[in-house]
Amino acid sequence: MGETLHKRGEREKALECYEQSLNIRRKVGDLKGEGETLNNIAAIYRAQGNPVTALKYFEQALAIRRDIGDKSGEVVTCWNIGLDYEDLGDFAQAEACMSQVVQIAETIDHPSVEKYRKGLERVWEKQHGIQHKQGTCTNV
Repeated sequence: MGETLHKRGEREKALECYEQSLNIRRKVGDLKGEGETLNNIAAIYRAQGNPVTALKYFEQALAIRRDIGDKSGEVVTCWNIGLDYEDLGDFAQAEACMSQVVQIAETIDHPSVEKYRKGLERVWEKQHGIQHKQGTCTNV
């Protein structure tokens, strides 16, 4: 339900739905679902232009996903954290997160590994002030 509301742009209602879901998942001890829900809440805060609050939720989700060994979930959440750092202009942190994502994604043969490599390259270029164009490197 929360995802549908989010896609329709009804973010406040989606947040309410996810908060209810989070409470239920915590009561029943569903750690995987808790991590997913925290990630979804964070995504709404990012969509609202609030990356600092989003990071708080992403960090909670990442800790859970690492604790339970959910590598695919770890990849998704760590990627989201990297995107938030990129949005905040902290390219060093974004690069560190995205590097982890690529390493884990390659290890588990994640279907989005190529997308992650391209994102890491984009952030690396921002971090190091270098653009790759048609086989050449130029300082920006």
